[in-house]
Amino acid sequence: MAGKISIGHKSIKHEIISNANTKMLIAVGVATFVFVFSIFSAKALLSQSFYNGRLISAKEKAKEQLEDNSDALTKLKQTYDSFAAQETNILGGISNGDGAIDGLNPDIVLDALPNRYDYASLSSSIERILKDGGYQITTIGGRQDIGLANMSAAVGTATPIEIPYSFTVQTSLEGTRKLVDELERWIRPVVITGLQLKLGDATIQTQISMKTYFTQPKTFEVKSEVVK
Repeated sequence: MAGKISIGHKSIKHEIISNANTKMLIAVGVATFVFVFSIFSAKALLSQSFYNGRLISAKEKAKEQLEDNSDALTKLKQTYDSFAAQETNILGGISNGDGAIDGLNPDIVLDALPNRYDYASLSSSIERILKDGGYQITTIGGRQDIGLANMSAAVGTATPIEIPYSFTVQTSLEGTRKLVDELERWIRPVVITGLQLKLGDATIQTQISMKTYFTQPKTFEVKSEVVK
């Protein structure tokens, strides 16, 4: 009687080889995972390291800028205090007086180029110059420009913006020369665009068209920077 052959039976040696292959596949899989994970981890660490370097550099730069700004502010305050404390102002007037050329230096400088359109204040200043000079005012100023008034509310550049103005006075020829000189010495910048003289019996009617300026206010902003 022929012997029976068992189908599907594995020898012990085959089992050992099969288990070894399985373990090897598991080991290779684990090693591959660890290798890939290590690559991504190294890349993440390297990227974080570069980011930290850029962040530290930006912080150091900001710190240096703050220190420079603090030093500049201290020097500016000292200069401002000295400028404001002068008894004789830049116009040659008295700092605590109330004359046409009197006043503190900072106030005079601010009045020279105001940061908004103030037609009433401009008219008041010109009227004071004319009255202090003894001129008989015939007409002065005009209407406020709404467009220029609206520009005062916006923050702009340091470019001066023109304000047209005109007035008429009764004076003499010498008085006209004196008035032109006074306007040229005025703390506010003035450009005379027109000068008309009409002769009367004893006086001259002088009409002056001119333009002065104001500049829009500027602001200082503290900004934040995103380091990428």
